[in-house]
Amino acid sequence: MTEQHGTYHPTRRAADPIDTDATASDLTGADQTAIDPAATDLTYTDPTASDPTATGPTATEPANTNPTPAGPASAPESAAPARQQARGTDTAPGEGLGDAPEEPIVSLPPIAAELAGYPLSKRTGEPRRPPVIVGAVAAFTCSAVVAVVTYWWYWWVAIHIENFATSSKLIELFDPRPGSGSSVVLVCVMAIIGVIMTAGPALAGYNAWHGALWSRFAGFAACATSRLAFFMIPWSWLALIFAAIGTGLIWLPQAKRYFDAYDHFANPPRPAIVPKTKVAYGPAPRFR
Repeated sequence: MTEQHGTYHPTRRAADPIDTDATASDLTGADQTAIDPAATDLTYTDPTASDPTATGPTATEPANTNPTPAGPASAPESAAPARQQARGTDTAPGEGLGDAPEEPIVSLPPIAAELAGYPLSKRTGEPRRPPVIVGAVAAFTCSAVVAVVTYWWYWWVAIHIENFATSSKLIELFDPRPGSGSSVVLVCVMAIIGVIMTAGPALAGYNAWHGALWSRFAGFAACATSRLAFFMIPWSWLALIFAAIGTGLIWLPQAKRYFDAYDHFANPPRPAIVPKTKVAYGPAPRFR
């Protein structure tokens, strides 16, 4: 084993060549006694001198002076409990954070089962719709569907020139020449009739479903607009029949109770506002 004693150079790298000419035999006895025993910590040992199989760095293979650590450093175990519990709280991690309020948190009361003696729906909280309302809305819907279907059937027949003269009752009354100005006007009038016949029962059914009391009178308007079926095809009279059925259902007493309950639900009584008679002006008492 060859050692070299002397001044320790921190800037020297492990790959710097070591002068192995100076051996322990070159040191005299006086020199050995002059060496401080604590200086042995500053000695440099050549690893290739004691292990012949070890290979040192060569000129073509520079040594790695900044080796990669074996693995990432693990976080201290004491950091996990510190994250689970907030500073200044006495509650456990599973019990929530912060201090408990002085007064308990009160949730909203359950939805009432009735409103002014009328049952409410558990699903929506609105007044429960009786069968007469469901039947009336279904009848108005059928009336609107009949108006749409019969108009499109007229339109399908009218686009064929050979059947244009018999496509609807209105066309038969005026018997215009296909493609003329009067035929174009009559076709536009037929479109307006189809829209009116569809909108009348549709508006009545929609507002009856949502508890509008004036939908009872809208049913009469739906019957009036359905009379325009005279200018359509014979099957259009079914719209008037369904509109009359829907109007009759929403005038029953059960429907009236539903409309009253829905009006009470949509427009609850407002609390009375009591004006303050004694008003203090100036700074608040806590700032005086």
